Amino acid sequence: MVRLRIGSFLLLIAVALVAAAAEPRVDVEGIDGERAENVRLLLRMLREPCKASRARLESQLKTVDSDVSRALRPFGFYSAKVVEKKLLFGGDCWGLRLRVAPGPRVQLEKVDLRLDGTAKDDEAFAKLLRTLPLKRGQALRHADYESAKTALSGLAAERGYHDAHFTVSRLLVNPGSQTAEAVLHFDSGPRYRFGKISFNQDAFEPTFIGRFLPFDSGTPYDAARVGELQRALSDSQLFDSVEVRPHFDQAVDALVPVDVNLQPRKRHAYRIGIGASTDQGPRVRLEYQNRRINRWGHTGSASLLLSTVDSELSLRYGIPLEDPRHEQVNLQAGVKYENSDTARYTSYNLAANYTRSWDDGWRFVSYLELSREDFEVGEDQGITTLLTPGVIIGRVRSDGGLRPRRGYQFQFELKGASKALLSDLDFVQARLSGKYIMPLGNGRLLSRADFGYTVGDELSLLPVSQRFFAGGDRSVRGYDYQALGPEDDNGDVVGGRYLIVGSLEYEHPITEQWSVAAFVDVGNALDRIQDPLETSAGLGVRWFSPLGPIRLDLAHAFNDDEPVVRLHFSLGPDL
Repeated sequence: MVRLRIGSFLLLIAVALVAAAAEPRVDVEGIDGERAENVRLLLRMLREPCKASRARLESQLKTVDSDVSRALRPFGFYSAKVVEKKLLFGGDCWGLRLRVAPGPRVQLEKVDLRLDGTAKDDEAFAKLLRTLPLKRGQALRHADYESAKTALSGLAAERGYHDAHFTVSRLLVNPGSQTAEAVLHFDSGPRYRFGKISFNQDAFEPTFIGRFLPFDSGTPYDAARVGELQRALSDSQLFDSVEVRPHFDQAVDALVPVDVNLQPRKRHAYRIGIGASTDQGPRVRLEYQNRRINRWGHTGSASLLLSTVDSELSLRYGIPLEDPRHEQVNLQAGVKYENSDTARYTSYNLAANYTRSWDDGWRFVSYLELSREDFEVGEDQGITTLLTPGVIIGRVRSDGGLRPRRGYQFQFELKGASKALLSDLDFVQARLSGKYIMPLGNGRLLSRADFGYTVGDELSLLPVSQRFFAGGDRSVRGYDYQALGPEDDNGDVVGGRYLIVGSLEYEHPITEQWSVAAFVDVGNALDRIQDPLETSAGLGVRWFSPLGPIRLDLAHAFNDDEPVVRLHFSLGPDL
């Protein structure tokens, strides 16, 4: 008995849920798309519940004609008629069948657009007027008229016409002649200008913060410039919060005061990072940053990297220049130690560089580095001092995120040294590297290339850090780190004059965070350009963790002497 009552209760709940989910259905013939959808949205009788009586529904049919007419007028149909309306019964809810004759569509016979005020001489408004969606002879859409009004008001707000208003705005429709007239007279009034700019902070010199300004007091107001200032200060990494507030309500003589409220970041920052790769094994990075050495935006950092293959200590002092968003001078010092299966070296260096970047992803670096390296590779060993000037030109572009669908990165570096300038040998070296990502079906196609060439006659004196090697996680997988290159008489890899490496990889998503990949790598470090290249292929998995993509690959090296499969593990961004 209890089980029966429970079952009946559950059945009643199920019936109630079905009834609650049911709703009237409407079939509309003669029109489709957004017009039919608007009819459904404006039919008042659709508010009637599924349990409404036939008499109630039939009495509501009288509202259908006016509702349909009201729904189609915004699309220019002012003579629409309902030629059939029929109630449908059966199933969980009642329904309605409509057949509509939309009739002729109203045409815009006259469009009167007039611009008064100082905006008459503003090219931005001239361009907008040429592109407004109101043209004589086109079919009437009320949305086009409203869109034109919104566009004019919006542009006025963006460009500082704070007193702008419509002196005339009307849309006149003559259903008898099926014609319409749109009239928009817009008075922009004066264009406001930037007034006093106040930086509310006490951590930096006002003169330094003023370098971030993309506008001056007295220049015409532009909301895009306000946004540019907001982004520049936020991207500077100097502030925890940035608020740029124009005060039109406090404007005097059309000058708008601007308050810039800034909350500086903590001066000192400490960071620890832990990672691993098959090239370098487990590694730990300790970093200290002084984000505010003085009131002129100078910064400093110290970084210590420890791994089983290489370790490095580096110091940096950064000095922002006239355009602190894009220009900086860095003074650097460091020591690096590497001991791999291929080579061993200890390098000491002092360097200064000038860096210039642009908002579109371009970057230019010129540098001068003084280094002294104690090295041993194969039978070559020595201590070499170099004074190396160089330039780097590069660009990075992508559609963003941890897993960009489209993007590229390339970098060209040219450097050299001369005995005439405090160096132990003469050499010139050029290197071009790049990556490209493009969508392919549901997955991505990733390609990369790396080319290098060294000119010089005393390459046995060239430090290990300046030589070309191939093989490893980010080179030719399937081969050990720096295992590819010219060999000496003892079979030890000593590095080459040329570098040629290429890779093609397809990655297919399995879930939002996991992918599988198949790849082919080819390349080598060479003494002669005609020497053979090595090839490998393999499969891998990718996990897009919050820390960045983590890659695990199994690669087979196509080498007759050593046909083996190697495991490669790495972490880092795609671009």
